[in-house]
Amino acid sequence: MSEPIPAVLFHPAEIIEEELQERDWTLDDVMLNSGPYYEQKEYGITRLALELYLTVRETDILMDDTVAGALSRALDISPRFFWSLHNNWRVAEIARNQTTA
Repeated sequence: MSEPIPAVLFHPAEIIEEELQERDWTLDDVMLNSGPYYEQKEYGITRLALELYLTVRETDILMDDTVAGALSRALDISPRFFWSLHNNWRVAEIARNQTTA
């Protein structure tokens, strides 16, 4: 019997970006649909957190309440969905990195 082949899990940003493409949305659209933001500082922090998460795909960049909450409000999907995607990817990626090291 051969060794099992682990599933390839994609970073959640890839799934999120596919959804945004299907909706013909940009990050600006996510921000418009995830508000209201009562302070410019809150808007800026959320925007930066989203950009960081979608751009830097490293296991030490965690999905926090800011990112999951903004995506949840904008896309009308439970934040648990995004946390689950992230946590499953992160565990698999850490395990993959440990076996190849």
